[in-house]
Amino acid sequence: MTRTVRDETVESFLDDAAAQSGTSREGVLAGVLHVGLRDLQPFVQGMRPDAKELFAQLDYGLRTRNPGLHYVPRKSYLGYRREAVSVTGAGERSQVFVSVLRNTTTLDAVLPLDPATLTSIRSVRNLTGVGHHGVGDTRVTIGDATQLKQFFADFDFWLRPSQRPLDQDTE
Repeated sequence: MTRTVRDETVESFLDDAAAQSGTSREGVLAGVLHVGLRDLQPFVQGMRPDAKELFAQLDYGLRTRNPGLHYVPRKSYLGYRREAVSVTGAGERSQVFVSVLRNTTTLDAVLPLDPATLTSIRSVRNLTGVGHHGVGDTRVTIGDATQLKQFFADFDFWLRPSQRPLDQDTE
């Protein structure tokens, strides 16, 4: 059945996308929401099992805070970019809101935040002026589930997308 855009609903879109791709509605959603680490196998290859599990938890936390995010894979890190256009109007590379460096034992998250404004957070390392991979000058090392929980608590303001409507003026 051909629908007009005016008649489109989430349910009708899922039905049409499933029919076009030869999968189920759940399969369409799983692909859009990156359910499972199948897209990330090259990135997690070589990680110790505990680091791979920690990465899976970090990835899940980022995806649930930002449905529809995009992966920006690079040789030495994995960037996460939100679906919506950046409210700053910055270029695509600048739209990466967190980078995870490839490491076998711990996770190093790099954030495009000014580390000078985050001095109260103990886990922050200032990378300003230091050659490094990832997007930003703030690095946080995450070595276990407790540190991951603290990372989400400390940076929740940044890891969630802006609640401002996209068509609202930015002054």
